[in-house]
Amino acid sequence: RKRVRRDARRDSLFRAFLMFQEMQSGGIEPDVGAYNALIHVCAKCGDASRAFEVFRRMQLEHDLVPDVITYTSLIKACAVATAEAATSRGGATPDVGGGRVWTETAERVFEDMQQRDNHFTSYVAPNAHTFEALMEACLAAGRAERALERLDEMLDLHGGFGVMKPVPRVSAA
Repeated sequence: RKRVRRDARRDSLFRAFLMFQEMQSGGIEPDVGAYNALIHVCAKCGDASRAFEVFRRMQLEHDLVPDVITYTSLIKACAVATAEAATSRGGATPDVGGGRVWTETAERVFEDMQQRDNHFTSYVAPNAHTFEALMEACLAAGRAERALERLDEMLDLHGGFGVMKPVPRVSAA
């Protein structure tokens, strides 16, 4: 069953890269949306290394500026890679090896997207999906406290997206 799923994911990834290549061969310049779609497929397939390779190409070869979807997909790729590292260890927390590395990478991407260092970097605000992907990575790595910290940060930043608004208390007096 796992082998069938893995083969299906590889096929999806192959088809996505083939379509991307055909698009370019046809004279169509890829834009951020096209790169985001390719990074997203890498993320869904758990190929974080390839997602970051596509991200680098997007910036270096086409001088495109990543958006929230780009960063969220990269973080999601890290979360899936972390979960797969845990699964390959029989559900054990991936404290070492791929799982921990990908969780730390997800945290770094999350911080990098929000940099306001100078006029060469652009601030990209995380949305609910970004936080969700980051919390998935933390949970897959067995870092529940860190996931809760990120949840608190999301609720503070976005007011809970209308999901967890406090209920006003009525005084009995």
